[in-house]
Amino acid sequence: MGIINEELVLQAIELMRPTVSKIFKQTGTTWGPKWVVGYINTPGLDTAIKFEFGRSPKKIWRKKWGNPSIFCKIAKKNRAVAEREQMATSLVAKLKPWVFKKEEFLYLGGSYSDEISCGVSGAKEQTDEAIGEILINIIKMLAFLETDSRIEKKQMEI
Repeated sequence: MGIINEELVLQAIELMRPTVSKIFKQTGTTWGPKWVVGYINTPGLDTAIKFEFGRSPKKIWRKKWGNPSIFCKIAKKNRAVAEREQMATSLVAKLKPWVFKKEEFLYLGGSYSDEISCGVSGAKEQTDEAIGEILINIIKMLAFLETDSRIEKKQMEI
């Protein structure tokens, strides 16, 4: 089994919940809803894992802010752009916006580091991207801790 697996990623997502809750309470981090959806992909996963933080969309939410499925689509595309270009979507938009393809978005919210890609949508773009970056860093922390544990147990073969 590789260092990063689905269980480790799900653990990282759970560790993120209190942080995102506090982010949503900070003035100016959201444009309306206190909710985001995202997709994270890492080496060792077969497909990206979907996650949500905040209050789930309800009928009233949909009337006020729109169908949450568009946010899912944006988050998926953000992740794909960040993975393809191997950089945050904010950098892609600033440094080489011509690489965006048909049906991709100029909404920011994609993060990338060391073969880990994340796309988030629902809050302000800077907030979306920061949530992705924090999640990636938590995954990397847990991967380093897992590596240390295996070394201590002399479980050197991957």
